[in-house]
Amino acid sequence: MSWSKLLEAASSFAATNRVVYFVGIFLVLMVVEGAVARRRRRPAYEAADTRANLLCGLTSLVVNAAVRAGIVVGFMAVIAWTPLKLSADHWGTWLLAALLLDFCLYWAHRFSHETRLGWATHEVHHSSRRYNLSVALRQSWTTSLLSFFYLPLALIGAPMEVIIAVQSFSSLYQFWLHTEQIDRMPRWFEALFNTPSHHRVHHGRNPRYLDKNYGGVLIVWDRLFGTFEAEVERPVYGLTTPLRSHRVVTINLHAWRAMIRDVARAGSWRVALALIFSAPGKPLARRSVQPLVDEIRDADVLLQSGASLSNMR
Repeated sequence: MSWSKLLEAASSFAATNRVVYFVGIFLVLMVVEGAVARRRRRPAYEAADTRANLLCGLTSLVVNAAVRAGIVVGFMAVIAWTPLKLSADHWGTWLLAALLLDFCLYWAHRFSHETRLGWATHEVHHSSRRYNLSVALRQSWTTSLLSFFYLPLALIGAPMEVIIAVQSFSSLYQFWLHTEQIDRMPRWFEALFNTPSHHRVHHGRNPRYLDKNYGGVLIVWDRLFGTFEAEVERPVYGLTTPLRSHRVVTINLHAWRAMIRDVARAGSWRVALALIFSAPGKPLARRSVQPLVDEIRDADVLLQSGASLSNMR
């Protein structure tokens, strides 16, 4: 094949695959960020970490493709079922969909940090000890499992094309948040929107930064629900117990393995549920399974004793 035909085929492919454009833009911005960081003598990138980030992003796209196709079909069924219908031709539909998606994202993101089940789908994104634009691409193979949080968009009758568009905008917006090369935005902007400063806090494992700043595009949800924290000290990135592997399989599955191992040792469905929905990194999640089993059994004994006393009366 001649070079001209090869270039023509590549151009035709790119014209019908917007992802190609975005990937190209992302790579250019990463190169620029790396150059700026080197000029400031604070290198932002490390080869093994960046390679893991890019591989996680690429494999996540592949693994989640079929799942997301099923999700779209499910959402379309809900849209067809609901009596509410919104028009894609009205600007109000787009504004409502964008606000509702961001609200749902806040709660999905919060769930992914405050339960072990959610954390298993999200820990991948936080496991890098670097903070640069490539970290935005470090996504989990199982992130689509939390898509049910966005069902309210289908229930209000938002057209599927609107849902996809506002979700795509949200994802693109969050890309630029993953950098240390931008300090602060204007005060009014920082008050309303998520920014690199706010998101650095979210990725920090400093004690004061844990479980803060869940917002996607807007930061107002964090201010309303008490999870906002300003950047007052330099964040230390990564997990509270650092993951030292750069293997993509380990990065994606090690939280799942730990949770499944604990559930297998639970001994009862009540203990299993307590483990699945306990908070990662909190005392409940750090203790071994046996003390938790003992606590629940003790509680059962107390409840049964109370019931017996009640019957005797």
